[in-house]
Amino acid sequence: MKHYDSALEERLMIEEEDFVIHLSGSIRGYIKEIAERQVKLAQLEHMYRRYTIMREYRDLEFFTDPKGEFLYFREISDEPPTEEDIV
Repeated sequence: MKHYDSALEERLMIEEEDFVIHLSGSIRGYIKEIAERQVKLAQLEHMYRRYTIMREYRDLEFFTDPKGEFLYFREISDEPPTEEDIV
């Protein structure tokens, strides 16, 4: 009977470990999904802010860096930007 108890106990420990590993993997996946959604939300908020600024100041020209970060703006012109244009 003792042999049966130890085998059962070992089986329960293995199942418990599998459950913990599965659970921690699920939690990591869930946290990653939340982080990805937060990044997308931040990108949408940034785009909306830029759109709102551009609508409000239609006579201004906006310049951004390659990442889309706001750098400066000036009145719309055919001339290249000068140092005074940079705000």
